[in-house]
Order: sequence, then structure tokens, then C-alpha cells
Amino acid sequence: MDILPPVHIESYKRYEDLLFTSIQEVATNEARTCCKDNDVNVSIDGTWLTQDYSSLYGLGTLVSAADPPKVLDYEILSRHCSRCTELLAVKKFDSEL
Repeated sequence: MDILPPVHIESYKRYEDLLFTSIQEVATNEARTCCKDNDVNVSIDGTWLTQDYSSLYGLGTLVSAADPPKVLDYEILSRHCSRCTELLAVKKFDSEL
């Protein structure tokens, strides 16, 4: 069979660090360029995971109206607090808390 051998973790981490550094540099340059533009037309949109409003997760995006458009910001929203759930589980396990 023509299956490639697994990637060594050291090689993977080296490429991961290289990609992270490059992506961080591009993001910093884009942020500097974006800050120079004071008059930017944007489009804002949001959606929930399901069609009705009973979904626990949603997403909001802010996109420039330029050509090509750029994602300026996004936020993932949740009605579920994982930290609260974890604390309640700990409290249930240890009632002294």
C-alpha cells in the first residue's frame, strides 16, 4: 500500500511555528493598513446554528465592502457557559464548595 509514514512531531512543530510566525506577521501588517483607512464601508451579518432561535450557538461577522472583501472581525456567540457547567459539576461532586 502507498501509505505515507507519519510525520515526526519535531518536524510538525517546526512547520507549525513557521506558519504561526508568518500568519502573525501578515495579520499585524493588515491591522496597520486597516487602521490608516478611516472611511470604510462594512457589512454586518449574524446567524444562528439552526433556523429557529432555540440554537445555543451563533456567529456574527463584520466584512468590508471593498473588492475583494476582507473579514474585519467575527464573534462566535453561545448561550451555554462551559465554565459555569464545569463549576456546577465540581460543586455537585464536592458539596463543601
